Amino acid sequence: MSVTAATVGFVVYSVLNGITLSSILFRYQLESIFAAFFSCSAMFLVMCIYGATTKRNLATVGRYCMMGLFGIVIATVVEFILSFFMAVTILDFGLAILTVIVFTGLTIYDAQKIQRVAENANGSDDFKKVAILAALDLYLDFINLFLALLRIFGKRR
Repeated sequence: MSVTAATVGFVVYSVLNGITLSSILFRYQLESIFAAFFSCSAMFLVMCIYGATTKRNLATVGRYCMMGLFGIVIATVVEFILSFFMAVTILDFGLAILTVIVFTGLTIYDAQKIQRVAENANGSDDFKKVAILAALDLYLDFINLFLALLRIFGKRR
């Protein structure tokens, strides 16, 4: 895949994701959306700065967070199945907290990964493609962190 194709793909994905996420405007109160967004932005900024500046190797954090991500996926499927038979508000709340923890860790890990790649960048197309994929990782971290915070603190309409 060329750098241009990767860039266009990332932008198209971001736009489609934005259109899809616009449905939260109908589900949550506007104040809740703003509060979750600004909280998420502050957390994301602090975690990116920490991840990019720490001297500690965060590879272990990344591995544990990836295991946690698999756990979130499995728990989400279980929650979906259980929701047909009973209210699962406690499970949903716990899952949202776990999601915040996992994506906070992934943000730190991905920020450090980007920093290390940037230190070795030579301007080639391969490094540009890696940069685009790394930007996608951070974008997904932010979106998932935002949605989890909204599930925890958001007031529904």
